[in-house]
Amino acid sequence: MAIAPELEWPGRPEVSLPHPEITYIGCARCGTQIAGLDGRYACAGCGWVNDWSEGHSPLPETGPPPLAAGLSRSGAAVAIVVAGCP
Repeated sequence: MAIAPELEWPGRPEVSLPHPEITYIGCARCGTQIAGLDGRYACAGCGWVNDWSEGHSPLPETGPPPLAAGLSRSGAAVAIVVAGCP
């Protein structure tokens, strides 16, 4: 079965995003050497995390949150009825 041209998945955007840099630091709480991305760290040993604002680059912008399951665009609850189920 062929897919109609208007339903085909669009190609990848031509814009190339910079790759995050792997950086290392001693944990501020327990001293364990930990790796992070662009200066953002979380220690698996003691649970310490540095603040997001301490990173080396700004965080990417986000779009609107995806719709939650069972909610319409207006936020009203939507009932999902499955045939044969009480």
